Amino acid sequence: MKIAILAALFSVGAHATDLSGIPQNCQAPLAHDMEMTNIPYLLELGPNAARIKSIDTVVGVPAYEYYPGLYRIDCYITVHWSNGAVDYMHKFSMWEDRYDGLKGTYSER
Repeated sequence: MKIAILAALFSVGAHATDLSGIPQNCQAPLAHDMEMTNIPYLLELGPNAARIKSIDTVVGVPAYEYYPGLYRIDCYITVHWSNGAVDYMHKFSMWEDRYDGLKGTYSER
């Protein structure tokens, strides 16, 4: 499982509400944007690699405080790629790290 500091999209923005950059739930537009932007980054895909065509949220829990003042969200998703491959029920997690900002992972369950 690869853990990485996530791309610049994770900066605090208008969609972040009170969770300091973490979406409130897996169905939020911000969660979808973060998945689309950061899954290729986490997989270290090159410029000629397959691209994400669509993402379907299967299940997820609302964001939760895992440490005082720090939030995390875990989303189970199905990713459809431009080459026809499908990642069924993969887990995309993101969380606030008190030292490095936002971090995330993408992996099979």
